[in-house]
Amino acid sequence: MMRHGRGGGREQRPGVSKDLPPVSARRLFSILWPYRGRLALSGLLMLYTAGVGLVFPLGVKQLIDSALTDADSAQLNWVAVALVVMFLSESIASFVQGYVSGGTGERLGNDLGLKVADHLLSLPMRYYDRNRSGDILAVVGSDVTLVRSGTLGTALPLLSQVVRLGGSVAIAFYLNWRLAMIVVVITPLVMGIAITAGRRVRALSRETQQGIGEATAVLNEVLANIRVVKSFGREPHERARYWERMARVLQLGLRRTLVDSAVGPVITFLSFGAITAVLWFGGQEVLAGRLSAGDLVAFLIYLLGVAAPIGILTRLYTQLQQALGAAQRIFALIDEPVEVADRSDARSLPSGAGLVEFRDVHFAYAEDRPVLHGLDIRVEPGQTCAVVGPSGAGKTTTIGLLLRLYDVTGGAVVVDGCDVRDATQASLRESMALVPQEPVLFATTVGDNIRYGRLDATDDEVVTAARAANAHDFVSRLPSGYATEVGERGVQLSAGQRQRIAIARAILRNPRILLLDEATASLDNESEYLVQEALDRLMRDRTTIVVAHRLTTIENADQIVVLDGGRCVESGNHLDLLDRKGLYARLWTRSFEDEHVTATEASVTTRV
Repeated sequence: MMRHGRGGGREQRPGVSKDLPPVSARRLFSILWPYRGRLALSGLLMLYTAGVGLVFPLGVKQLIDSALTDADSAQLNWVAVALVVMFLSESIASFVQGYVSGGTGERLGNDLGLKVADHLLSLPMRYYDRNRSGDILAVVGSDVTLVRSGTLGTALPLLSQVVRLGGSVAIAFYLNWRLAMIVVVITPLVMGIAITAGRRVRALSRETQQGIGEATAVLNEVLANIRVVKSFGREPHERARYWERMARVLQLGLRRTLVDSAVGPVITFLSFGAITAVLWFGGQEVLAGRLSAGDLVAFLIYLLGVAAPIGILTRLYTQLQQALGAAQRIFALIDEPVEVADRSDARSLPSGAGLVEFRDVHFAYAEDRPVLHGLDIRVEPGQTCAVVGPSGAGKTTTIGLLLRLYDVTGGAVVVDGCDVRDATQASLRESMALVPQEPVLFATTVGDNIRYGRLDATDDEVVTAARAANAHDFVSRLPSGYATEVGERGVQLSAGQRQRIAIARAILRNPRILLLDEATASLDNESEYLVQEALDRLMRDRTTIVVAHRLTTIENADQIVVLDGGRCVESGNHLDLLDRKGLYARLWTRSFEDEHVTATEASVTTRV
């Protein structure tokens, strides 16, 4: 139920914790406010249809007591015509109301989904460090659907059924107060059952949605790593993991269904018991001359008008409880603070040559797990600075802070004299380009993936960037050239090809600052040569910061910063650091020996 963040802190995932803050019905229905005009029209039409339903039994009473008993053919015709006209108008009103209400529901679901997605895009990387994408997708998908049906699907019907119930009870008292007392006795009992069942359904619904989130997270993780799963033959293991969570979802769903299924029959039994009592007692009243046959029939219809709304209100209450359970997860996400946001007085990053400074930078992913301690780095415009160190030293964190994916907890990161927190995020990131160690491509065309670096680029500019990245030749050989779909995460391409597409994307962006996360670490020799050649072109005349894992790739860096435990323990060029015989020299020796062994093994394998 928990997951370690990058800093090692244990933080809860959204929608998984049972301690989410409760959501009031008032806040839930507040999402309907933007649609108040449409809802008002739909509500008026629904009230009209409810009024027609209340008038109908009186028409039946008139037919029985006046038209049929008095044998008045003309009055019978007028009453019949009036009922036809009334129900025709009711049908038209019901059609318009259904269309307006349904259209509003579609807009609500779409707008709510967009609101959640927009907020997700604005959330800081900390949020994604501690939450699994499957949990998030469950909130965006099934929870949004439940909230939509639980608000619009209950607000107007609730109004209609309350009018029907109140009107039926009032007219029933008018017709015969003795018979109406049966309604007074049965209604609180039915409502009590409904409220008790609704609370239970709410709890089960929340747990079910949490279970769906966990199951979705597992399946999403499996699909994202399907090559590894199949390579290790772990399909049975992953199937068991998914089935285990789905079995929990099924168990909760069956328990919720049990409660739902039990409520209806109990209320039906009580309702028909009330009808039987009315028939018996009403028959006695007719025989005694205190009630006409028409009054009894009308009263029975109004009793059904009481029983039906009670049953519908019970269902609506249950639906509302399900929506409240889902709303807890949605509002917990919406209420998630946007920790990294543009200040009110933020300005565009001023033009410059690419001077980068880390001034006494402190940072922690979790309060009790600091990562950087007083880091000072200065990279002059046009220089290449390599950041090296053991695993966990804070190398990749420096790139995240420079991009302002996270905010420093102390000190400042400065670009061309401007604290990155004083610049707009858009202008800051527009001045940089990142080539990661494992580039991820979008499931679209090669051309679109390159154009992601600059969306308004022309086709000729895309091709020019691909040529500079040594990608044009292999792209030209693809079935549809630049229009070839690369598949999810670029699986149709090799690692070297994906890397060159990422470099072409960075070239097209033409940034003043280039960020490299050891872009050649996992490539074969031929791909590494082509990628390195493309990187050399890209790095020319621009400030470059390289997070290096293979030290043999950064010998020519203008400056090498050695991190250990979040502190800068050495800095200088390659030869100076080797002469000091410190941490860098030890890392270099180890790296050189590892690469020598790897090269020897590759050579032996080739000869064999």
